[in-house]
Amino acid sequence: MKDNPKLPLVLTAKQRTFIEELLVENETAIKYIIRKTLGNVYGYLNDECIGELCLLMCKKISVLESHPNPAAWVMASAKLTAFSVINKNKKYAKCVLPNEDPPIKTDPTFEETLYGLWMKNDTPQKLLDTLTKREKQVYQKLFVQNKNTETTARELGIASSTVRTIKKTLTDKILEHIQKNI
Repeated sequence: MKDNPKLPLVLTAKQRTFIEELLVENETAIKYIIRKTLGNVYGYLNDECIGELCLLMCKKISVLESHPNPAAWVMASAKLTAFSVINKNKKYAKCVLPNEDPPIKTDPTFEETLYGLWMKNDTPQKLLDTLTKREKQVYQKLFVQNKNTETTARELGIASSTVRTIKKTLTDKILEHIQKNI
């Protein structure tokens, strides 16, 4: 890590060992999560995704070292990193043949685990405390009442594009909150 001038952080030998051990111990699960998230369309980005995850682990080493369950943090980050890599590479996606399965965005067992951590840490309330009044209204309609964008816009008296923008903001805040708190 010290030899790379583009990387602004320097890890101690202990930190490098900690990251390497986490990666080795959880290699199968990390690859599974990334492969399932990338699906057939983005499967060629496996290596890039693992590299991004390693870089994220280096950047967030202080969070990772103090986290009560660093393996869970790595699993959640693997999924989020895969989504990030997909977003960066959308225009370069390889075509899926009609008989192939579309990319899988969720893994029920992973989602259940993440939801359990989410609820255990009282994360929903902590997140709600950081939202604006309008964001709370949209969150309530979209995520709690499971209403669609158009219905939410109509009920709140705002444009659908505003609801979509707020939904994107909420999604970003939720993902950021997950990374920091889970």
